[in-house]
Amino acid sequence: MTPQVMQWRNQIKAGTLAGPTIFTSGPKLDGSKPTWAGSIKIENQNDIEKALDSLQSIGVDFVKMYDGNLSKEAFYGIIKEAEKRGLKTTGHMPLSADILEGINYGLDGTEHLYYILKACSPKADSLTKLNLGYGMMGTLVETFDPVLAQKIYKRMAQKNVFVTPTIYIGQVLATILKTDHSKDAMLSYMGKGIVKTYQGRIDGAKRATANGGFLQAKTEKIFSEMVKPMYKAGINILAGSDCGANNSFIYPGESLQQELIHLVKVGLTPQEALKTSIINGPKFFNKEKFYGSIKKGKISDLLILDANPLKDIKNIQTVNGVVLKGKAFDKNDLNKMLETVKN
Repeated sequence: MTPQVMQWRNQIKAGTLAGPTIFTSGPKLDGSKPTWAGSIKIENQNDIEKALDSLQSIGVDFVKMYDGNLSKEAFYGIIKEAEKRGLKTTGHMPLSADILEGINYGLDGTEHLYYILKACSPKADSLTKLNLGYGMMGTLVETFDPVLAQKIYKRMAQKNVFVTPTIYIGQVLATILKTDHSKDAMLSYMGKGIVKTYQGRIDGAKRATANGGFLQAKTEKIFSEMVKPMYKAGINILAGSDCGANNSFIYPGESLQQELIHLVKVGLTPQEALKTSIINGPKFFNKEKFYGSIKKGKISDLLILDANPLKDIKNIQTVNGVVLKGKAFDKNDLNKMLETVKN
C-alpha cells in the first residue's frame, strides 16, 4: 500500500490530483510474522534501526507499531530509538507489554482502548505472566477498576499522550450479526476487493458466538464509559475511524463523521468532539500553527456545512462544499467525484 499512498501524496502536493493532505506512517512495524502485507519485520535492535532509516528515507510523518507478534522488547526498543530521532510513535501494543512503561520511554499515542483497559485492571500483571494475549480480555473487562483508571488517566495526561478510541467501529462490529448492511448507502462506492474482505469480521463473530459468547459488546460498553473520564482527566482524545480493508462496513469519510457523533453519544459535547478532530489532529503532528482556526497565514482547508454542528453534532453530515488549498469545490463538484467511483 505504501508506494500508492506516497504517489497520491506527491500528486496532491504537486496539484495534479485533488485530494486531502496525507499524513502517513508508511509500513507498520510488526514482529517476525506480520499481520499485514507490506509490514516491516522487527526482531532485534538492528532491525529497528534499519526500519527507522527506511521510514525516514521516504518521509513518513510518524511510526506505527502493530501487535501481530511484535515482542514487548521490540515495542519498547522502537519507541526508544524513535524518540532519539525525534519521530512520533503510536499504534497497537503487544499485550505482553505495559502501556505506562511505553509512555515513559516516549510513546506518543495509542489506538483503541485495549491497552489502557489492561492498565486499569489490578490483575494485569498476573494475566501478563500467563501469556494469554487477547484471551485476557474477558478478565480485564470484569476487573476494570474505575479508581485505578483515574490514576492511569492522570499519568497519561501528564505525559501528553494521545488516545484514539475508535468507538464507532467497535459498535459496528459488536452488532455485526444483528445488522443488515446490504443496503448501506456507501457500499456501492467500495471496490469489490474491499467488500470481499468484510466477510472476515462476520465469520469471526459467528465463530466467537459458536464458542460460547461474543465478548465484543461487553468490551465496547466499557470502552464507551472510559472516554469522558479520559477527556476530563486531560488526555488528548483523537477522532479516528479505523477505516480500511477488513474492517467491515466502515466507510471512508462517513466513518469519521460517525466517530464524532458517537463521541457525543458517549459523553462529549459537540464542541469537545469537534476538538478531537480539528484541534487535536494537528496538535499530534505539532501543526497547531497552521490549523484549527480561520486566519491569515493558516492552511486554507475548510468544510462548509448547511447547519451548525455545535447545536447538533449530526449536522457535520450537511456538507455544502469544501475549500482545499484555496480551491473551492461545491456540492455538485463533490457529487461528480462520487459518481466516478460508484459501482
